Amino acid sequence: TFTTYANNQTSVSIRIFEGERALTKDNNLLGEFMLSGIPPAPRGVPKIKITYDIDSNGCLKVTAEDLSGTGNKKDLTIDRKNSSKLSDADIKRMIDEAERFASDDELVRKQIHARNELEGFVYGAREALEKSTLPAEETAEAKKILEEAGKWVDAHKEGTTTEEYEAKRKEVEEKVSPVMAKMYAQGGGAAAGGMPGGMPDMSGMMGGMGGMGGMGGMGGMGGMGGMGMPPTGGAGAGPRVDELD
Repeated sequence: TFTTYANNQTSVSIRIFEGERALTKDNNLLGEFMLSGIPPAPRGVPKIKITYDIDSNGCLKVTAEDLSGTGNKKDLTIDRKNSSKLSDADIKRMIDEAERFASDDELVRKQIHARNELEGFVYGAREALEKSTLPAEETAEAKKILEEAGKWVDAHKEGTTTEEYEAKRKEVEEKVSPVMAKMYAQGGGAAAGGMPGGMPDMSGMMGGMGGMGGMGGMGGMGGMGGMGMPPTGGAGAGPRVDELD
């Protein structure tokens, strides 16, 4: 299942790619559609189920369903013969490139995962502190640290390594852990959705939805891009699902 990443978001965009590369720009867009009518809720709360089905003729059906009880569901059927503009030569080239750049793509996936983990922790901790029953003077320093961490992420979108993201997360966790521990020990914590580490892992939404056969020999779907609407703020405003672009 997937989720939203903006408060009160009522629709999500589903984009379907074919290819094996980590970045959507290196794959081929097959189609896209919108799922609307999602009840307004805090980011990360709605659950959206994505399912795939391929028939004997190689037609792919992608269905998005809101699991909040509304019954809202939308699907798109993709006929490989009519929707893909790839020639046999294009397919061979993309397969060759996927093999040639496999190591680089894995580094990209790890980098995006580490950044999402850091953003998710910062967001979850800030949400928890906002709902805390601890006196403001006890949470002020932690809130300041988290705000600065969010700004750090915003300023380090490019050229930052996995190790740097992981080191920053460890640094932030160590600085705010005392007040977080005190908050939960006193029963002043937030609901699970606002807890650090309680955010859904959305880092894998783009990369290599493998095992989707019948796509003209591509050997896999490139993944789901464009899930959700742009957040209204920076890293501190909530976790973001990147298209790995």
